[in-house]
Amino acid sequence: MTALPSGARVSLTPRAQQIAVEARALLEERGREALSMRNIAARIGIRAASLYEHFADKRAVENAIVAAGLYEQGDFIAARLEANPDEPPMRVVAEAYRDFALDHQALYALTMSRGLDRDAPDVAAAERYAAGFLRRAVGDRWELGLAFWAFAHGVIDLEMHDRLPPNRDPRDVWEEGLAALLKDLGAEGANA
Repeated sequence: MTALPSGARVSLTPRAQQIAVEARALLEERGREALSMRNIAARIGIRAASLYEHFADKRAVENAIVAAGLYEQGDFIAARLEANPDEPPMRVVAEAYRDFALDHQALYALTMSRGLDRDAPDVAAAERYAAGFLRRAVGDRWELGLAFWAFAHGVIDLEMHDRLPPNRDPRDVWEEGLAALLKDLGAEGANA
């Protein structure tokens, strides 16, 4: 079995980690609608009631997936920044954010379709980690960072749901919006 990405940073017992791995696989294969305690248990070959020995409820399973996913997203962005040291950090963060979302659509949809459980320590820490790259890229201009995030999520969501006008290429819409944000950020496009 593969480990939950970045699972070492999410405080789960080995059995809970196994459950979260299988739940994420179910999410990626069949979508959020299939993510039920009964389906997770069936996938593992146990009774649904047994899951409650490891997770309080379905929301707790989702939190484990979301926290690990946010760490994975942060690691993906960090690797892109390291591989592209001469590019404006804001552009690198933006492109990595988009690529990760499009490569992990079910995970992205789960993360973005509900409020984050910031009272759950793993989720709160993972959010701080993943958002830290954007915060560093925009420096003290956090309002611009929030504007970028809103733009990015909007375009990504429209692209995932095939909601852009038929004559508009999603990449062109992305590039035009990103160029405007980078221009507002300044010639360098970010801090390091």
